[in-house]
Amino acid sequence: MALLAAIAMAGPQGAGAAGSIDVYGVGMSHLGSFSKLSCKIVSGKGKKRFVAKAKDGDATLDISLNKFSGYKQKYNIRYGDFGSVVGFRYGGGASYLSVFEPDGGGSKDAGYVTFPKNKKGKADGSQLHISALLYSSEGTFAVAVGGTLSCSKK
Repeated sequence: MALLAAIAMAGPQGAGAAGSIDVYGVGMSHLGSFSKLSCKIVSGKGKKRFVAKAKDGDATLDISLNKFSGYKQKYNIRYGDFGSVVGFRYGGGASYLSVFEPDGGGSKDAGYVTFPKNKKGKADGSQLHISALLYSSEGTFAVAVGGTLSCSKK
């Protein structure tokens, strides 16, 4: 489990280096590699929410920053918190979500999402970096999600 956590917490790549977001499971099995990310900002009731979705075969990745306040921020993902939610699903039903807490408790920190600076030195939402460790609903199985990917804005 420590190796999965180390992979998930790797730092963002430099400007222009966006390539993929990868997901690894138990025994370092590669569960998904996302190369396209659809991103949008949803506004309503005076609040903004950032939503990103990716698909790789039967694997999906969903990222929702429900308290979005701009691309310069670092959005911490915390177990059990609905402020920033990350979900990974694959194989017709296995689900891993940041709202599921690890069995036995421990740290509430699940990871983070940032928006790396572009080639001009500005964080403009053209890229997204994620580093997170997500658990199953039982809290016993985990997946590491990490990487940097360009955002296709809708």
